Amino acid sequence: MSSAKRSLQSTIDRYQRHTKDIQINNKEIEIVHGLKDDALNMTKKIDTLEASKRKLLGEDLASCSTDELQQLESQLEKSLRIIREKKTELYLQRIEQLKEKEMMLSEENAMLCDKVKFFNLVKIKLFCF
Repeated sequence: MSSAKRSLQSTIDRYQRHTKDIQINNKEIEIVHGLKDDALNMTKKIDTLEASKRKLLGEDLASCSTDELQQLESQLEKSLRIIREKKTELYLQRIEQLKEKEMMLSEENAMLCDKVKFFNLVKIKLFCF
């Protein structure tokens, strides 16, 4: 192989490595841009959620229109209804548990009363003889 051919081949090899590196760098740049866009979108969502939370807590309401305030009120009423329903459900479950416990304790009490009566009868019979 002549030196011109080797030099040409070396130049071609360097060019291919360089273009491959550029392609890799372009992909990395695209990935970084995508991640930056995702981070920006998440930041916007967080800001929106925090603003919504403040409004639901009754803060920063000065900028709200009457329609927005009406929507907030409706959301809060719906949330309260759901919370109260859940609370009622939990109370009813607890009442059932307590009724079961009461029944079990009543049965146990009846058994203990029967034992006391039995021992009293046995005691009376022993003293009578």
